[in-house]
Amino acid sequence: MRKSFKVATVFTGAAAATAVFAPAAGAATATTPVTHHFNCTIGPRANATVLYWPTSKHHGPTCVSGSWGSTSLGNTYFTYFCAGPYSGAINFPNGGYRLYSKGEGYGTLNQEVTSVDLFGWNAGYTCAT
Repeated sequence: MRKSFKVATVFTGAAAATAVFAPAAGAATATTPVTHHFNCTIGPRANATVLYWPTSKHHGPTCVSGSWGSTSLGNTYFTYFCAGPYSGAINFPNGGYRLYSKGEGYGTLNQEVTSVDLFGWNAGYTCAT
């Protein structure tokens, strides 16, 4: 009886360790960025910072939203932006950046953008898409 108790303890301990170190069922194992960009839905006003492509590109606006953090946009050329409910920084390939505040309205860019950083949020400001 004593031998079977030891074997049961070893198996129980191994099962407990596996349960502790394994991800929970349905839990994401990859890290998802908190700040992200996506193609805005055309028509409704967006609760996001919106970057507008040149008309010649025939591309809808790009929305940036989420929590504090950064999202990479490659080196994409945008003509202007709307701050929306976020404050943050628009970063350029040459290392420069443009700070903006929530509710600031529209601003001219006319240059490539590498990424957008979001610093803060305040409800009540939206941008046209």
